[in-house]
Amino acid sequence: MKIGLLTFHAAHNYGAVLQAYATQEKIKEMGFSIEVIDYNPSYLIKQKLFPFSAKASVLVNLKLFVEGLITFPWKLKRQNNFQNFISQQLNLSNKKYQNQPFTENTDYDLFVMGSDQIWNCKLTKGFDAVYLGNFKTKTTAKKITYAASMSHYGLTNNQVEEFSNLLTNFDDISVREEELHQYLLNNYNKETTVVLDPTFLLDAQKWSSMAVKPKTTKKYVLVYSIDLREDALRMANAIAKEINAEVIELSMGVDKNVLKNKYQTASPEEYVGLFEHAEFVITSSFHGTAFSVIFNKPFFSIAHGSDKDSRQKTILNNLGVIDRFISKDANLGFKTLDYTIPNQKLNALRETSLEFLNNNLS
Repeated sequence: MKIGLLTFHAAHNYGAVLQAYATQEKIKEMGFSIEVIDYNPSYLIKQKLFPFSAKASVLVNLKLFVEGLITFPWKLKRQNNFQNFISQQLNLSNKKYQNQPFTENTDYDLFVMGSDQIWNCKLTKGFDAVYLGNFKTKTTAKKITYAASMSHYGLTNNQVEEFSNLLTNFDDISVREEELHQYLLNNYNKETTVVLDPTFLLDAQKWSSMAVKPKTTKKYVLVYSIDLREDALRMANAIAKEINAEVIELSMGVDKNVLKNKYQTASPEEYVGLFEHAEFVITSSFHGTAFSVIFNKPFFSIAHGSDKDSRQKTILNNLGVIDRFISKDANLGFKTLDYTIPNQKLNALRETSLEFLNNNLS
């Protein structure tokens, strides 16, 4: 059986490329041939080396250009690190779909859509029908999702109808969040299976084998935050002081504030290594939470207070560690975490997730 994977593999985002890698590697371990279909829609825009706004004034664009000059070396390094990972670690299809219609593909026996937020119509500028299986295949081919995610549920009436029609393209559906499972059941009468994010399908040993160890020899508290940077740093600094460690910040992009302990150009392999060797993690990211769990690190995951939180809530509830999900105003010190029971629960969830794959791949 030849399998084609459709996901956000080309986004310069750690979670996106690592979940694609994890799905690929697990399916390879199961004895199947898999390619990542090189579908790269225009909305998955990489960070611009030189930002420019057609709506802004000449003065504003001049300022952006100067900032671009300052950050250019770091942006270029970061871009190259991601591109190297994508080209070297992912088994990309020969056919490439970039700024062109994806209406037919007869190369595969099974198409797997997901994981990641492939159904988030805010992110994809309306539903992307490709990630909902709306293309021609050979008649015997199957289409399934693995750990599809949505995040945004405020659909218009037209989008509700569109989504309902597109869901009929699938032979089987699995989702990443309990919230999406209930949403599809209650609104579309669709039975689905809740499975783990692909990053959890690989164990710590597998991730360690591809990770790059940080150069620092000091103990550190790792910060990897979305939107809540100041709150995360406040907590991290307090814990670092308590355990006599330094703070390392892993950035989601590049900005002009190039700081000593701020990693702005880390490769995906370095990203994994930073989690593996941290003493403690403060994060507001789903995949930051995931890699903290995979490497059995004590951590706090900061809530956004929005629909983004469903991702962390589902996994932390399932593992019995919802107490690690905290508000941005929390003032908590170093707190150990016994992973005996969470690891048992994670192994059971892995079995359920692998059962879904086995049932559809056999």
